Formats: sequence, C-alpha cells, structure tokens
Amino acid sequence: MQCIKQLASKAKNACVERKLIMASLKAQVHADIMNCKECEKLNIAMKIYNAFRRESNKFEKIISFDKETSSITVDEEKLMRLIILVNPGQKNRNVTISKRVIP
Repeated sequence: MQCIKQLASKAKNACVERKLIMASLKAQVHADIMNCKECEKLNIAMKIYNAFRRESNKFEKIISFDKETSSITVDEEKLMRLIILVNPGQKNRNVTISKRVIP
C-alpha cells in the first residue's frame, strides 16, 4: 500500500501535468485563431485575383472584353462588393474609373 504522501505527490504531479497540457492547448488555439485571420486576408486576396482573371467563372468575374469598342468593361456592382470586402465599413457608392488616382 502506498503512503498518503506518495499519493498526494502523484496527484500534485498529475495536476501540474494537466495545467501544462491545458496551457499548451490554449496556446495552440490562440495560434490557430491568428492563422485564421491571416487566412481570411489571403482568401479575400484570392477572391480579388479570381474576379480579375479572364478564366474565372461567370459568377466571380467582374471584367469582360467588349470586342466592338476594344474595351475592358467592369461590372460596377461586383467591383463595389470587392471594395466593401476589403474595406468592411465602406458604404455603397458609385464607382468612377479615372486615368489616375485622385488624392
């Protein structure tokens, strides 16, 4: 039979081990949350990339080529959705395409 001191020591060690495991798990969860935020930004970037690709499917694509005028056309509503995706507080606005960025 084990003495009470030995049992208490084993219980204390098990408690310390559980605390270390819990701390390790919390650290992993925190790291996963940070990675998820980074992935969220990358997902937005991929959505923008896919929207401007010629090979994109018709639901993602925001640009097309007008053969009559030899111009690239942009779907204003879809472009505004991308702007809001990148800047979540942005309100719906009219979009104007200009030759240069106006400060």
